[in-house]
Amino acid sequence: MIEIGAVTFDITNRCDFKCKHCYKELNKEPIYLDIDLIKSFLNKLGNKRKLIVISGGEPLLHPKCITLLNAIADEYKVRLNTNGYRLNEHVMQLKKIPNLEIQVSLDGYNRKTYYEIRNNYFFDTVLNNIRMALKENLNVHLCATLTSKTINSYTQFIQLSKKMGAKLIMRPMVNTGTRAQQDLKISYEQLKKWAEEISKKKIYSYTAGQTAISANACPLLMDKPGIGNLTVDNLGNIYPCSFLRGRNFYLGNISDTDGQALENNCQQCITQLNGIFNSRECKMCGFRKKFGNGTCLAACFFSNKECIMDLVK
Repeated sequence: MIEIGAVTFDITNRCDFKCKHCYKELNKEPIYLDIDLIKSFLNKLGNKRKLIVISGGEPLLHPKCITLLNAIADEYKVRLNTNGYRLNEHVMQLKKIPNLEIQVSLDGYNRKTYYEIRNNYFFDTVLNNIRMALKENLNVHLCATLTSKTINSYTQFIQLSKKMGAKLIMRPMVNTGTRAQQDLKISYEQLKKWAEEISKKKIYSYTAGQTAISANACPLLMDKPGIGNLTVDNLGNIYPCSFLRGRNFYLGNISDTDGQALENNCQQCITQLNGIFNSRECKMCGFRKKFGNGTCLAACFFSNKECIMDLVK
């Protein structure tokens, strides 16, 4: 049985931000994932110990987001991923939900860096909303996606989190090849310097215990492979991680895929990914020469298609 660490549901494609680094197809006609389908799919998976992540778009724009959180919080550990802009509208409702963690994406550490990524001036509003949530004893932490604009000054995020009294997770941006991302993409040299500093300072608590040079950075590639973050998009389509989407990595749809079919599809996908990772083309890649076997296949698939595209069936 393949172990699944977390299940992420992108419950809507609707979002009130237009972030430069976003890789999702947002702001088209709003589509909301049916919460009854979500509950039915979780019952098919069976294991009650998983982390369930409710994301988007902006999940608080889903008209039944709070209803969904209430429905699943008694059986699962639940995390809500939000941009924080509407957090103040729902603080008192969220306060009543057990086992809830709230992750606020805060990809700038001041007004200038926030605007460079988020394309808006809501930095102070979001900070005030976070303070309000913390004051009500909600379990809130910050998540910073590092870009070329911020990776060299990542300690500013640490200082901000300490000042706010909130935990912090930092992750380098995965370059999925969109035009808007290209002035934000992180160079090998920047990523290597950052990873080495994290290792030298032993501050893995800020990277969720992970590093870009970890041999087991991707659970799909471990000796006993697993799905670290099974992802369901707003149409109900299932993928092996948040970044590996599209027909090449399709695992089914929550409306008609049972547990055994999902298991079989996951096994086939892992076999395919290991075939890519162990290929001569992949082993000869400059990224792996610089960073070792912890490379992210999703990052390579999107930003280095010329070296692995022929290997993806």
